[in-house]
Amino acid sequence: MSICQKNIIKQPFTEEVILDEIKKDFGLLNINNVKTKLNVCSEIFEGPTYTTNLTKLQTGLTENSFGVFNITDNDMYFNYTFTGNLETFTAYTGNFEYEVYQRTDQFIPPPITTINGFVETDEQNFNKRRTYRNTISFSGITNSGFTGSDLFDFVVVDQEYILNSNFSFFRKECSKRTKYIEPNLKYRYDNDKSFYFVTLSNPSQPILGPFAPPPPQTPEILTVVRRERPLNQPDETYVFGVPTKLDNTDNECRLIVEQLTINSPSSTLFSISNIPSPNSLMVSVNGITLSTDDYSISADTIIQLVQPLYPDKDVITATYIDCDEDIDTIYSEQYQILSGVTSGVTSGVTTTDKVYYNTDQNKYEYYMDYQPEEAQNIILYLNGVKLTYGLDFYISTSVNNRIIFDGVSLVVSDILYLVYATDGYLSGDYELVTSDTILEWDTTIPTIVSDRLDGQFLVEITDSSDPKFTSTGKTQSIVTYADNVSRYSIGIPEILEANKNYIWRVISNKVYSGLLGNIFNTYNTSKTGKFYTNNEINSY
Repeated sequence: MSICQKNIIKQPFTEEVILDEIKKDFGLLNINNVKTKLNVCSEIFEGPTYTTNLTKLQTGLTENSFGVFNITDNDMYFNYTFTGNLETFTAYTGNFEYEVYQRTDQFIPPPITTINGFVETDEQNFNKRRTYRNTISFSGITNSGFTGSDLFDFVVVDQEYILNSNFSFFRKECSKRTKYIEPNLKYRYDNDKSFYFVTLSNPSQPILGPFAPPPPQTPEILTVVRRERPLNQPDETYVFGVPTKLDNTDNECRLIVEQLTINSPSSTLFSISNIPSPNSLMVSVNGITLSTDDYSISADTIIQLVQPLYPDKDVITATYIDCDEDIDTIYSEQYQILSGVTSGVTSGVTTTDKVYYNTDQNKYEYYMDYQPEEAQNIILYLNGVKLTYGLDFYISTSVNNRIIFDGVSLVVSDILYLVYATDGYLSGDYELVTSDTILEWDTTIPTIVSDRLDGQFLVEITDSSDPKFTSTGKTQSIVTYADNVSRYSIGIPEILEANKNYIWRVISNKVYSGLLGNIFNTYNTSKTGKFYTNNEINSY
């Protein structure tokens, strides 16, 4: 028996054989590929670009820059408009998502490298805790774009924020319409993708003194509130309280119109019968109201004119308030128009405008120093002629110290004289001042001094003939903010002259220090106060 042995020849492993083996293992050869419905989806979504009313974190920003919002009297809105990558957007449905983060309270940022004015900040500049989030849905956006607006009512004043956005969409080409969400940078700032904005507010308006001293807390002014008899006690207990207001109902005030005697052959000296209440005297000659440059007052009742008057052709009258006691509830003011009347729209008037022509209403306006208590009782003279309330003038319903003239024009050299009742507080009216007088003001809300907030007050004093404080002769003093303080004061400057009428005001300048050394200023101006001096200011 013979056995036939066959030679077995081993086949070498070529690259082609190895590749086929790999394909078999993964089911990629035709004979082994049974996954015929496999759908490999490589859909690419490119979100739109958009413009907004926010800005980028960069050097050189100020309170007037784009993306810096003063929210004292206005709401803040985030506005956006899709502008790019819209040609393929029609087929998509998705969301525009954005998150807002505010600057950290305590972190002091490290040195930052800027390139062309822009910056990549450290992520610790902004809180990790989100301040706000919103989602806006969209679908079928065309090439005409997409515009929206969101009220940011969560913002606080004097703060910095960043906004980071992303898009999410539903796949349109894949068999499963899964949702794809772009990543969001959260609290990290990126100059190419993030937006930045600042919120500011004006400081509170300074309220000018003088301020009444607090009522004395002494037994003499205590009044009995009630009597009590404690349980099981034989004696009564008296409960006392401090009066909050002292009424003075016996004091009376009268408006006096007195024709004065002119001695022959002529006279420059005249005497009135009573002592006028402060700032209430109006002198008229032949129906024309004189300015304070035309006469002077001495010994309270002696009028000295610059030019003589003659009894056969002149008539002189003195109009003033006579009160049994000087009280703060009756006030008078005189104003002479020395230059052209400022004109503009209703909102264009400033705190330095006493007279104004409203181009929206085509009417002249006058702004009183204080709010009248009863508008119908205002006494108003124009160049010595008494005007009628409700016919020639009336009070605005929106601005409580604005007089609106009806059919009356105001021109240069006109003199207005008013008498009216106030609420008893005359802001800024110090009457006669001496070298010892202290000018005071109050901020209502205490000022804050911190690593971001600071400020100063600018106290301006000028001649009463300079109502817009434009004279080069005005004096200016600076008082810096103090933390958690609301009452401030300053002494009378030594350079003031005797026997002059002055006006004064306080401008509050709050300073917010932002990232990258950016400085943001906001302002608020007090009403205008007044005072006058005599020779006593030169006392030593």
